[in-house]
Amino acid sequence: SDTPGAEPILYGVGDFRFAALDENTTRVTWRYAFKLRDDRLPGSLGSLGVRLFRSSFLDTRYADFMRSGAVAMQRWAVRDGR
Repeated sequence: SDTPGAEPILYGVGDFRFAALDENTTRVTWRYAFKLRDDRLPGSLGSLGVRLFRSSFLDTRYADFMRSGAVAMQRWAVRDGR
């Protein structure tokens, strides 16, 4: 794998939804999902592995990444008047 930390992940998908609330406000919803590989930890542990993946990655490092991405998108939108 090009990203060693991603070896337990079979795939991930993300989706952005934009909804205008009024002339100056847009709600952005960022949804995502991951499929863990069944032949590697933590995926090979079943539902326990999913909980470990969530607590050790999704709720920590990935959440930090998502927050910084959302802040960057907001700065870009405000700067460019979008």
